[in-house]
Amino acid sequence: MEDEFPEQQTRDVQADITRARNSALRLLGRREHAFGELVQKLKLREIPAEIAESVVSELAEAGLQNDERFAEGRCRTRSQQGYGPVRLRAELRQKQLSDAIIRRELSGYDDFFWRTQAWQQRRRKFDETLPVDMKQRARQQRHLAQRGFTSGQIQSAFQATAPE
Repeated sequence: MEDEFPEQQTRDVQADITRARNSALRLLGRREHAFGELVQKLKLREIPAEIAESVVSELAEAGLQNDERFAEGRCRTRSQQGYGPVRLRAELRQKQLSDAIIRRELSGYDDFFWRTQAWQQRRRKFDETLPVDMKQRARQQRHLAQRGFTSGQIQSAFQATAPE
């Protein structure tokens, strides 16, 4: 049955490619996307996986999609929103970025930066006063852990002054 209408199949494939390219460009026009994330979104729009991967590869070769650029922007935005390196690493993995890209991007931030971010996040959420009992301290520690800070960074957040 497939051989009966080769012209129709060619038109369907071309229509899928055009639809995939247009959808991908619309998505990239709104914000950066990781390669795997963009392929997944195209598949949700009922575009065959091979076509979705092919179209996104073409866009990557043209410089319209770039995993490094996505990771850089994502880390900058999320760290400014008060999220720590553990959370960022998990989010970038969820977006199907390679470990090499994740490592390279997170290495641009030193431990001092993360300690300062944790300190600022604790102050933003719980005021400048340090907790007076263990229950309050545990609550604040849980909050920072959920934001993705390491235990050392969380401990730094409980200093009276910003980390130096």
